Amino acid sequence: MLSVALGTSLILLHKFPFILRLSHHGWYARSLHIVFSFTLLIFVFRSIGLATFIYKAEYNPMNFGSISHWFISQLAILSFTLLFVALLLILNFRKILDAQQPNLQHIRTQQHIQFSHDLHDIVGSTLVRSISQLTHHTHSMNNQQFLLLFEQLKTDLSKVTTHESIDTPFEAVLSPTQWSLPIRERFEVIFLELGISSIWQLSENWLIQPSNEELLTLQRVIEELFTNIIKHSRAKKVRIHLYHSSIYQFILDIEDDGIGFDPEFVFKHSHGIGLRSIKHRLQIINTEMHIFSKKGKTVFQILKRKSL
Repeated sequence: MLSVALGTSLILLHKFPFILRLSHHGWYARSLHIVFSFTLLIFVFRSIGLATFIYKAEYNPMNFGSISHWFISQLAILSFTLLFVALLLILNFRKILDAQQPNLQHIRTQQHIQFSHDLHDIVGSTLVRSISQLTHHTHSMNNQQFLLLFEQLKTDLSKVTTHESIDTPFEAVLSPTQWSLPIRERFEVIFLELGISSIWQLSENWLIQPSNEELLTLQRVIEELFTNIIKHSRAKKVRIHLYHSSIYQFILDIEDDGIGFDPEFVFKHSHGIGLRSIKHRLQIINTEMHIFSKKGKTVFQILKRKSL
């Protein structure tokens, strides 16, 4: 018993300087200092007491005052020891959480960036479509048409506020044609009203089924590119071609016959926010985008390489 008490005291004395150097911030750290000090004192005095009594002729290890006195002292030592271990575990757990704070902050920052991109893409495309419908109507809109337009606005905005654009998975494996239907329904009406013909050439099946994140990203990218075509290109024809090759999991070409633009100039200036948003989205899913543009022909080519 004396050897156990002495060994424990030496271990606690060895760790005492380390405990003193710990930060005093937080109730767990302060409690750890107090409990550790009490535990150390108990074991030191216990060792001294045992060493004193062991040289007395009348010493009997089982007669330390009384059986109850011995039991209470052992219970007190055990309680302080368990409390010390519990506080030490709490402190270690707190250290792990503190070490993970930068990662958690980074995740929250990325979520805010993603939300801002959704806000820009969805609200931007919604407003452009709505304004175009209003300005290109050849006759006055009746109440029912206005209600339908505002219902579309409400639906699109709810996708941002409920994070539906990020969190809603596709319920089943979709073919390219099935996947493209919501986009076609959203834009073909406005294309027709603006006199823009749209041609969709989609492969029957995916070479490799994209993930939900990839499918949602492609939807958002197409919506943003269509919005830009409506706003800036003065195009009369849009072609959407989805296919794959021996190197690429999928290749998506979006081509229009509009006035063209200088991609490098647009990326460098403030009015290139939409294209920068697209580029950021595609980088997240490890996908490339190349832009070829001249008067009468602009091609956005989006390529996803096969995984090795």
